[in-house]
Amino acid sequence: MRLYSRLTALLLATVCIAVLLASCQKTAETVSDKETNIDYSDVDISEYIGSVTYKGLTVVIEGDGASKEDALWKVILDNAEIKAYPEDKVRYYFEQEKASYMYLVNNDEDSYETFLKVRGTTEEDMLRDAKEMVAKDLIYRLVAENEGIALTQEEKD
Repeated sequence: MRLYSRLTALLLATVCIAVLLASCQKTAETVSDKETNIDYSDVDISEYIGSVTYKGLTVVIEGDGASKEDALWKVILDNAEIKAYPEDKVRYYFEQEKASYMYLVNNDEDSYETFLKVRGTTEEDMLRDAKEMVAKDLIYRLVAENEGIALTQEEKD
């Protein structure tokens, strides 16, 4: 049973990585021309990831509404050593989240600070979220490279 669970987790990880790589690329490609496309082709993964374990893990899904993908990536992220984050990528995600909040603020009467307070978040939370997104991007790329997963342009489109 444990072997089946591990094989299922690995298969799910591989499928999720392929789907997420495709969706990340699609999202980046559909961003307005005025914005920077997030691209990791210039990033040396070894500078940022110390180690990551994604094979042989046991994933426990808690609760009926729990997402399998979230549970899987939580385990992988918990087993990853991120040495540093490419600052331009972190800034990109942070600015995207802040811009979406500013858009909502501009359509409302509240200030940006009030909006954050009502949402129960801070810019430090947004920065942490941005770093987590970058960590996921780095791990997706590392696993895809290690496992020889490559998407054609047609699959990305």
